[in-house]
Amino acid sequence: MHKFLQRDYPTINLKTTQGKYLTKDALELLATGKVDAYVGNLTTGSYIIKQEGYNNIKVAAPTKYGVHKNAMAIRDDWSPLVSIINTELRSMTDEQKEKIKNKYFSVKYEYGINSKDVFKWISIILSVSLIVILMILKINKHLKLKVKEEVEKNKQQQLLMLQQSRLAQMGEMISMIAHQWRQPLNSLAVLNQTVLLKYSRDKLDDKVIEYFKENSKKQIQNMSKTIDDFRDFFKPEKEKVEFNVNDVINDTLEMVNAIFSQYEIDIAFDTHKEYKTIGYPNELGQAILNIVNNAKDVLIENEVQNKKVEIVLNENHIIIKDNAGGIPKDIIDKIYDPYFSTKEEKNGTGLGLYMTKLIIEDHMGGKLSVSNDKDGAVFKIVFRDEGI
Repeated sequence: MHKFLQRDYPTINLKTTQGKYLTKDALELLATGKVDAYVGNLTTGSYIIKQEGYNNIKVAAPTKYGVHKNAMAIRDDWSPLVSIINTELRSMTDEQKEKIKNKYFSVKYEYGINSKDVFKWISIILSVSLIVILMILKINKHLKLKVKEEVEKNKQQQLLMLQQSRLAQMGEMISMIAHQWRQPLNSLAVLNQTVLLKYSRDKLDDKVIEYFKENSKKQIQNMSKTIDDFRDFFKPEKEKVEFNVNDVINDTLEMVNAIFSQYEIDIAFDTHKEYKTIGYPNELGQAILNIVNNAKDVLIENEVQNKKVEIVLNENHIIIKDNAGGIPKDIIDKIYDPYFSTKEEKNGTGLGLYMTKLIIEDHMGGKLSVSNDKDGAVFKIVFRDEGI
């Protein structure tokens, strides 16, 4: 191996170890940063890495100079044992052999990124970035139109608060997209690693390529659908329409499901019938989103065990409650005030609940109230009609 490396890579400074513990000594040099890499026997190296607990060393990849199969050694004066063991090995499945081998060493190859991979991932990143930028530009266009309409109806101060709230929601939207994309991105990375591994072992056939094509396509379509769902959810509306409140609540829960799961927050929706009303479904969804996100922040900040948020739809009203301990009495009457926030250290804008009240009462003609029960805060949204 040393001769091959000297021949093929003459500029590399090669250092050899000698003696009884040459592999252990070489890995010690690597673990302490005195050399950059180690080349040697896979089985011996893996065993010593495991025994010595070198958690800062990883097996990178096999060399191009041949692969040695792992074998079982038997004393040459014990010939009956050779026959016995060979008979037993022939009766074992590959899975059983792999399980025995993994008791002594386990290898995970971590390949470097070649130029093709770099260009491929740069293309993917640029494409995704372009989609996000176009989406944000489209949302910004809607925001400008919305601001222009509000200028004609409201004071300049109210317009400023509306715009700030929308921008804050964009930040929430991008954060939630990131959480929704994490799983398909991980899946794409695994698919890519599988293809590389099959290629390195000369096992890259049509079946593997077809599996990669179908599954990567499915993950990319899932990511594209996520963008469309969030874009539609935050799209401003100009006219009131008839809509199903149950659908709005379910769509909102889909938006927050990934981030709520990350913080181990159980969020549930309970209803026994469908309820329809007339208004702005996207604005109602954003109002509900503001309330549940506020509950999420308080549950995390208070380090509540068994964190829960419950949404109940009864007749013409929605109840949203949590178990975060409730709102202090000295501020419960101020939570709807513009720019009032208990999260200043976390860059809270103080506009979320103000805009929620504005949407429910001014735009929807309903009523928003808040109280405390024995577990936490209780928000109640009452619609002005009795449903359709």
